Amino acid sequence: MKAIMLFLLGLLAASCAAPYARAAASNPFDGQWEEVIVGENQHCDVTLNTAFTVSGGHLSQPGSSGTVRPNGSASGTSANSGLTATWTGHFSKNKAAGRFRRSDGCVGRWSAVRH
Repeated sequence: MKAIMLFLLGLLAASCAAPYARAAASNPFDGQWEEVIVGENQHCDVTLNTAFTVSGGHLSQPGSSGTVRPNGSASGTSANSGLTATWTGHFSKNKAAGRFRRSDGCVGRWSAVRH
């Protein structure tokens, strides 16, 4: 269970220790985001609150990377504790939501708000 929680935290979480700096090529969705990740099946019945940063349209943190396009579509991959995952979503103004699927069969959803 600990490995699952660590993986989900790494799925979209970014380190809060690094200050956010607007990239020269800014994206309308750049900024600090707070999210809720919800597992929806027997492989990951868990809810987590995390945070991430989008800078220059790039979402990244240890073990995960993704792209948030100017039209709001987003996708990425993660790898942690021997598991991999893909995620997709859509950003609109100060809100975002999407889905993820992990290699062990875990599926779920995520939603976020920009601060």
